[in-house]
Amino acid sequence: MTNVARSQFYPTLTINATGGFQSTDIDQWFSANSLFANIVTGLAQPIFNKRQIRTRYEVAQSNQQKAYLQFQQSLLNAGKEVSDALQDYNNETTKLDIRVKQVDALQKAAGYSDELLNYGLVNYYEVLTAKDQALSTQLDLIDNKFRQYNAIIMLYKALGGGWQ
Repeated sequence: MTNVARSQFYPTLTINATGGFQSTDIDQWFSANSLFANIVTGLAQPIFNKRQIRTRYEVAQSNQQKAYLQFQQSLLNAGKEVSDALQDYNNETTKLDIRVKQVDALQKAAGYSDELLNYGLVNYYEVLTAKDQALSTQLDLIDNKFRQYNAIIMLYKALGGGWQ
């Protein structure tokens, strides 16, 4: 649209089917319907409407700049969404690895506390506490897997996939 507005600075000469001499008299050449009047107005229009044409051109330039800035903003937002989704996925993967090790350790601890109960070295409350911690950690592991899958979904959406 900026180039369209810029083209209005140049004189225009339109040729249409109504062109032709209305009369051979010289005094009729300057009437509103004459060919000479059409040519003169087409050539002189940029001079008389200079401020209006310049304003249109400045508005078109402003709209072009606005569209460019909106495009840049949408690129930055898209990059941020992808970066955030990748970081979430990496964080959840790291947490998941740690949580798996923690679950294994607490399950071993619960098994050892069962053996210690059989030998009478601990009371049943300590066994229940160890099993409760193992179960709680398993639930946290499931939550970490959910968050990792959710991060994959968010990454897919940030890259343009999905239905919305």
